[in-house]
Amino acid sequence: MFFITTLDRDLFPLTDNGLDDPIPVEYRTSVSLSKNCRFLFSAFKWSSLVLVKSITLGDSFDTGTADFCLSGLERLESLDIGTNAFYREGKSRKFVLAQLPSLRSVVIGRSSFLHFSVCRLNGTVGIVPSRVELPSLEMLCIGSYCFSKSEADACLLELNSLPRLQKLDFIAHSFHHFNDFCLQFLPQLKTLSFATNCFNGKWDTARTLDLTLFPRLETFSCVSPSLFYYTGVSFSNHPTLREVTIDSNCFNKAIDWDFAAVNVPQLTALQVNGDSFYACRSFTIKSARVFLPPILDAPALSSVTLGTNTSPNYAASFTSATSLVVDNAPALTTLRVASNSFPNGKEFVLQSGCRGVE
Repeated sequence: MFFITTLDRDLFPLTDNGLDDPIPVEYRTSVSLSKNCRFLFSAFKWSSLVLVKSITLGDSFDTGTADFCLSGLERLESLDIGTNAFYREGKSRKFVLAQLPSLRSVVIGRSSFLHFSVCRLNGTVGIVPSRVELPSLEMLCIGSYCFSKSEADACLLELNSLPRLQKLDFIAHSFHHFNDFCLQFLPQLKTLSFATNCFNGKWDTARTLDLTLFPRLETFSCVSPSLFYYTGVSFSNHPTLREVTIDSNCFNKAIDWDFAAVNVPQLTALQVNGDSFYACRSFTIKSARVFLPPILDAPALSSVTLGTNTSPNYAASFTSATSLVVDNAPALTTLRVASNSFPNGKEFVLQSGCRGVE
């Protein structure tokens, strides 16, 4: 065993053609399987692959109705899952990755894990992180329509303590019915985007997306209609955020909530398209000097677009808001407010430092 663990070569791959080999599973150094052998793995113990460095599961691969959990594989570096994999229906199926210290890349093809109700990449032990279990993960690519058809009452995505992850893109229609997600301890995350029809599951309690949990985030975007039932997004007091783009029909349950961009010194562009935040009470952009050192007192915001005039119906934003306030934005040159936006507005204020607005 010691001799094998010191070698980097893929000595004993497990493939479709090698399933009858007498080599024990614990000696396998890679896995590459197609759908043709999927039913042989319904009770397979993935934890026995102690030397494996890569796992590739082909299109339409599945293991029956069981969960798919990988844990304790200390040498695993990459996991690649094809399209339409793990497609069979099952009650509350789970996808879990934990205790994989060498894992760097996870790629999941289109329409995989359709009926799974839990997706968990948990990088810590306990509520307070005491040991990072996914310290090397740099790439997480989840294809369109993945995790999109679960009918469970509660569907959860948890991405927790991934210290090297820099980009997180939710592709179109992925996690469509999920009604909760936990994104935390992602210290290097720079890009967060939601394509169309992501996280539109209903719930009874308020949910607010807090971007301040990602201290190095630079860009945030949300495409229509995603996060429809979320009640708000918070990104005030964010030192690195540069661009925010929110498409139509997002955050439509932001009732009795105030949209505020306060103390965002690097923010240069903010766009909110029609029918988003139509129920919130107010819109405010402000730099509060009390929280910022002098060099960051003046924000870099140059463009604000609210609503859109390109759709046939001239979709409006902030239809319930009673005020629009922009304060201390000396770099602001463009402020566009679409037709029918702020129809109930009683206060429209451009305060100090907004002299260049057209």
